[in-house]
Amino acid sequence: MSNSNEAAQIEKDLIELGLTLKAASEIASTWVHSFTRHSGHWITFFAMVGGFVLGALFIWQPLELLSLATAIIAAYEAGAWSYIVNFGLSILLLLFIWIFTSGILPGIVTRLTPMPWKGALYLGALSDKSGGWWYARLTRQVIEKLEPQAEASRIIDTWALKYCSALSKFVIPMLLLSGFLLVRDVGAHSLYGPDGYTSSPFLPWANIQTIPWSEAVKVELGCNNTDDGADIVYEVTFSNGKSTRVENGSPLQTSWLETLERVDAEISKSDVQFERWSWLNRNPLHPKCVRSFYSRLGEEDADRLMALLRVGQFESDKEHLGL
Repeated sequence: MSNSNEAAQIEKDLIELGLTLKAASEIASTWVHSFTRHSGHWITFFAMVGGFVLGALFIWQPLELLSLATAIIAAYEAGAWSYIVNFGLSILLLLFIWIFTSGILPGIVTRLTPMPWKGALYLGALSDKSGGWWYARLTRQVIEKLEPQAEASRIIDTWALKYCSALSKFVIPMLLLSGFLLVRDVGAHSLYGPDGYTSSPFLPWANIQTIPWSEAVKVELGCNNTDDGADIVYEVTFSNGKSTRVENGSPLQTSWLETLERVDAEISKSDVQFERWSWLNRNPLHPKCVRSFYSRLGEEDADRLMALLRVGQFESDKEHLGL
């Protein structure tokens, strides 16, 4: 279809939306500016990607460092052995909200751009396959409120303002919510110390809670080998159903291994069930994982780790180790 035929069809569609012949004809004539017409999508894309990059540099990294400092200070004040930083959930929400926020920019650009490019940007929105129906609906609402002989530029400007306003009603409350959650997220961490497992939660209605090691009912032990490397599993489950992976803690003044030994010593004082970790069809005591820790820690420390994992104390251990 030629540009003239396409413009004629656009003019007809605009009249059906309620525009006068004069306004519809003026807007339809801007269809020839194809580069401008498609630039609305690129404006959203570059705003979204640019926001991601700037957010990672100037929001994520500084707040992650602040969250780390908060966790370390809390650990020292509590006399904890190790800590885990739980920062990140609010940033993921913020990234999601930024996608919608980026969508406001084309409306602002359309409002500030003169004709005929204003008309081309507007037609680019109307011709969008996914959101065109909504943009057309906004146009009908605008036409109902404007004077019958409103000029094309005034119709588009009012449409752009209505478009930005509609998105802002969703974006602004979500930005305020994410800001509140961001403050909570900075203070979210876990501590492992003599008193037990302390969780400083992300959710605003949850309170900081310390669960004594004496309330542990089950400890799953394992040595998991994946393509990314070898990992120890020391997962503690408490009587209230909460569980935590102690091996993920970052030690303060002691070594990672000594922290595990201290936790294990406290847990062993109570009647707790030790069992092999299981997940899908993973080998809970993979030979490659065991060998990697002997290479990494040396024989003496690796023997201490194997003692923590109760290697040889379960009937299935020989099978898992390939012995």
